[in-house]
Amino acid sequence: MARYRYQGVDSGGLRTRGEINADSEGIAISELAARGLMVAKISKQVDVTPRMGFMGDKLGLSELQRFTAELALLLRNGVRIDKGLSVLVRNTKKPAERRFLKQVLDDVRGGGSLSSSIDGFPDLFSETYLNLVRAGEASGRLDDVFLQLASDLKYRKKLQNQVLQALTYPTVILFVCLLSVGFVFNYIVPQMAPLFAGSATLPGYTQFLLSASDWLRDYQLYLVLAVPIIAFSVGSAFSSRARRDRLLSYLMRWPVVGRLILLVNQIQANSTLSITLASGLTVDRAFGLAANSVQNQELRQSLVSAQERVRRGESLSGALRGNPLYPDFAHSLIEVGEESGDLRPCFDELTDRARTDFELRIAQLTSILEPVLILFMGGIVGGVVVTMLLSVVSVNDIAL
Repeated sequence: MARYRYQGVDSGGLRTRGEINADSEGIAISELAARGLMVAKISKQVDVTPRMGFMGDKLGLSELQRFTAELALLLRNGVRIDKGLSVLVRNTKKPAERRFLKQVLDDVRGGGSLSSSIDGFPDLFSETYLNLVRAGEASGRLDDVFLQLASDLKYRKKLQNQVLQALTYPTVILFVCLLSVGFVFNYIVPQMAPLFAGSATLPGYTQFLLSASDWLRDYQLYLVLAVPIIAFSVGSAFSSRARRDRLLSYLMRWPVVGRLILLVNQIQANSTLSITLASGLTVDRAFGLAANSVQNQELRQSLVSAQERVRRGESLSGALRGNPLYPDFAHSLIEVGEESGDLRPCFDELTDRARTDFELRIAQLTSILEPVLILFMGGIVGGVVVTMLLSVVSVNDIAL
């Protein structure tokens, strides 16, 4: 099964682009047509390893958030788009970022719209981002759209930092543990080895200790070299969206990790719905963009199914019944929003609840991991030390 990148127009006349898995180009076009999309361009994609930050002209989340926030501030203060972009070009120090901004500025000064300019960078801007900019240009509320996008990207950066912070402590503990064990096996055990040289018989744990020390000293260089190779191989293996979908589907079945992944997707889907509805898009279009913002394939498909049911005339609360992204209490909020004719506060509330739940669970997980990892490190290092002491005692007993 191959992956195809497409550009087209949906049934509401909104330009859209994205990727789809299919056995052939014809099947891909048929599946997109079944979703109500008229395909204008489609091409087969080759999986490549993604490049982070600004290496190779690819924006990271930090740069994208800064670009959006600064442009939103300039537009809100009445600065024209071309003038705002020229300010950003002057104040940008990174060469690759400046080249990107200058190209967008040249396109805008040449008579193109901002959305058409950034459409030339599909690896930099998501489909949701692009369509929101188009909606802002059509409604004359581009400054509001950029403010909403900047706020959403700011929280996503915060979310990313929280996950990294939660992983930092376990990583440090593991690193210290490995260093301690390496020090013991490289320096302490070899210095004690002559004590056991004259012994005819040694306890099993002593033989294991000496053998482990010899093996580690012989192969530790290969182990150190294997770590970056394995990390690179794993990163390459899951560089494509299809492989990431399979990994996320597997992790979703884990008790704690699965709940965190679900909360992240709830935040992404509901924040996208809130922004798109505030920009004046219809519910079915908003759900199409929300589906593209979700990382897990199964959850993404559940939103696509809800979008199709809404298009057939079903109420939104009814279309979301049984959807894993929307628990029972969410249906009541959405019903209230449908009755009042304003769904955005409902999705804002759902986003806030998911964010609060996620932050609480990350804090709980971190507080639990700290003592567990300390006990784990202490058990390993302490076990080695106890084994060494028992070995020394056993040698003395044998000598006596």
